[in-house]
Amino acid sequence: MAKYKLTALIVSRAIPRDDHYMLGDGNCLYLKVYPTNRKQWVLRKTSKGCSMIKVLGEYPEMSLGQARKAAVVENKKYEDGRKSRTEHRILFKELVDMWLKARDVTDTTLKHDVYCLQTWDDLGNREIKDIKPYEVRMLVESSIAKGQLVAARRKLSLLAQVERFALGLGLIDVPRLQYISKTLPRHEVKHHRSLPADQLQFVFQTVYDSDRKPTADDVDIIKALCLTLCRIGEVLSLQFEWVDYDEKIIVIPAEHMKAKREHRIPLTPQLEKLIARRDKGKGGYIFASDRSDTGILSRNTFIHRSKLKDLITPHGFRSMGRSWMSLQGFSFEASEYCLAHRVENRTQMAYQRYDYLEQRREIMKSWCDYVESCYKPYFPDI
Repeated sequence: MAKYKLTALIVSRAIPRDDHYMLGDGNCLYLKVYPTNRKQWVLRKTSKGCSMIKVLGEYPEMSLGQARKAAVVENKKYEDGRKSRTEHRILFKELVDMWLKARDVTDTTLKHDVYCLQTWDDLGNREIKDIKPYEVRMLVESSIAKGQLVAARRKLSLLAQVERFALGLGLIDVPRLQYISKTLPRHEVKHHRSLPADQLQFVFQTVYDSDRKPTADDVDIIKALCLTLCRIGEVLSLQFEWVDYDEKIIVIPAEHMKAKREHRIPLTPQLEKLIARRDKGKGGYIFASDRSDTGILSRNTFIHRSKLKDLITPHGFRSMGRSWMSLQGFSFEASEYCLAHRVENRTQMAYQRYDYLEQRREIMKSWCDYVESCYKPYFPDI
């Protein structure tokens, strides 16, 4: 029989202090007394250094005897849960597979995440509840030593997401791997290399004067990055069937967009000319490749292989275009939608479903006219 420490008299006469405190009764049952004289029955369990507190009820609505009975019931549930988790043992590698299948992300993001998760392969045959924060920290030490702090944070972020998934499944009671990234050294955030919009012509001049002469594909990709203001992966995934010549738009399906939302690009004359000269006999992709497993050209574009790599990245053209729109005084919302950015919160998005297409036609026409004036002296449209 359990040996109880509290009595009805002790409970009724427990006085408040400057801060809340707890009086133990045994069997993990405590009376929590607040400075406001509020009294609450709680069950406090400790496992491997982690504490779990469950509120059972308020005093005096729940008497001492009722609290003890409730504690017995909850303790049994807790022990049954631990036995169930032991019987249905899920290894970390199995948990990761379950988490990956439950996510709704693009193939590119999935591939990148799988690559990052390889860091935790050594933990694969263990349960997540047995993984200690210190040993996780040691596994990213090599990345830290190389100065790859962004990669280390990404790996720890994915691990934290897997742990939250395990918490939702009831495989753990308390998350322990959420704050390991706080132990990493501080790092300076570096934005993608870009240039002011008035130097766009200089970019095309640099391409033209490059020792490594660009191919027709190289030039078209750089033009497409400017004319669409899409990300490099989105540009390379463009397909002829997405082009609607009647509506004068290119519709990129949601599964190919980072935000998982369909994006409509105004089809400007410059973009239409570029698409018209691309070969339609290569699998339907506008930037198709016979040598690639995916059927599209490699992300290792001319920008990465030439002098441009020190000036601008593929993502930098988006920054350039967005800055130009601000200088021209165009609408903030419409300009952000040109880059497929979300400017509303979830509630606002439920009501505001307009994508500013007509305003974006005007913005993109002006931008593409400017882009054409920059590349025309060096790479005129055929």
